[in-house]
Amino acid sequence: MQNRGSLGLATMGNGLTLINDQSAANSMVALALVSRYGLRDGTAREAGQLRLLGETFFRGTATGMGTETLLERLEALGATYETRIDMESTQVLMLAPAERASELLNLMGELVCKPAADGAELKKRKALFMREIRATEDSPSSWVDSHFFEGSWASGSSLSRPLFGSMAGLGGATPEQLLALHGTVFDPSRMALVISGGGGLKERDVEEVFASLSSGTARIVRAPARWPASPTSTVRIRSTEDGESPMVTLCASTPMPPLRNAAGALDIRKARAFDVLQAALSAGMSGRLFYHVREKRGLVYSISCSQNILSDTGLFTMDTWMAPANGPAALQIAYDQIRALATGDPATGGLDARELSKAKAQACARVARRTATALRRGIAFADQWAVGGAVTTPGVRMAQLASVTGEEVRDAARALVANLEMTRLVFVAPSDITPALRSAICGKPQRQVA
Repeated sequence: MQNRGSLGLATMGNGLTLINDQSAANSMVALALVSRYGLRDGTAREAGQLRLLGETFFRGTATGMGTETLLERLEALGATYETRIDMESTQVLMLAPAERASELLNLMGELVCKPAADGAELKKRKALFMREIRATEDSPSSWVDSHFFEGSWASGSSLSRPLFGSMAGLGGATPEQLLALHGTVFDPSRMALVISGGGGLKERDVEEVFASLSSGTARIVRAPARWPASPTSTVRIRSTEDGESPMVTLCASTPMPPLRNAAGALDIRKARAFDVLQAALSAGMSGRLFYHVREKRGLVYSISCSQNILSDTGLFTMDTWMAPANGPAALQIAYDQIRALATGDPATGGLDARELSKAKAQACARVARRTATALRRGIAFADQWAVGGAVTTPGVRMAQLASVTGEEVRDAARALVANLEMTRLVFVAPSDITPALRSAICGKPQRQVA
């Protein structure tokens, strides 16, 4: 087993990767099984079925274990489990007291290696998911979240699929189709198991539990990400009801510069510089966005920024909730902060030594919060592995953040400013105010919105 920091990495005989993050001092054990197969892979029909697969298959097994028995076994172990599905990966997550680690591993192996697709359960899950998809239309924030990728990438590309799933493929999904999809998703050559926390599990334990999985499905060739030819918007017009104040719920996404070298490896220096840039803009109440846009001028109810890093690309996003009349001014001030950081000169709004130090401390604190428990560590390592990045411990990541320079943050801001003309908007509002919002983002004169 290779050692990376305090992590052990090994490859099982069938191709499954093991990422070992065990510590005898932890009273809980987390298992995070991740496959590099997500909503962007396969056909649009299969993407529509993937979320259905995540729920239906983990309700029982071919050995006769049904939903009721599964729940009883989980309760007896004091365990929890869930599935997570995004554009890049499918994950099965389980957590239990460390002394039940062996039983938890065996239960995960049974669920993954002995799948069953019960027709009655499938029918019930279809109806549930269709209701959930329809429910996203009722909430502006859910609608924006669901249509984020659809609105950010070129229409018809694999990355433009709705994040919450779609009706496509659900209605006609059969148990046989889901069994075939299960075999594709849970191919050990594209899977890793992260063990975080206590438990004392050994490589041979993992090898034995997952030995029946074999690498036999076709290699997945992902279509490259395609940015739209023109920076259009995805808008839902929502009329204001009696007594309701008009609001805009918005996500603006800007393509990030390439973060990988010619060999496909992540450029750690660039990636960590964007982490510090994000912290300077959006780390708590002292972040520039919150202070300048909300606290100082009262233009928004909330505002933040984040990064969405994929295996071959990335988006820098701005999320806000505001009155339509305040939209242009709010976005101009927000993006002016990025333009100021791009100057690199404290006299014109660039980071000075004090703010740089604070931003790095906030970025390190974010890493600590996101890895504070066994389950969070497992998810963090699974996410790193899923997008092809180096799997590193929180300590290593914090050391990388601490070494970021002001010049590197400046260069990250400049790369974003260069791409602002390509920013895509996804929002819910009483009317389409795209021209005014886009002018504000690009720092051009804009008219007042009524």
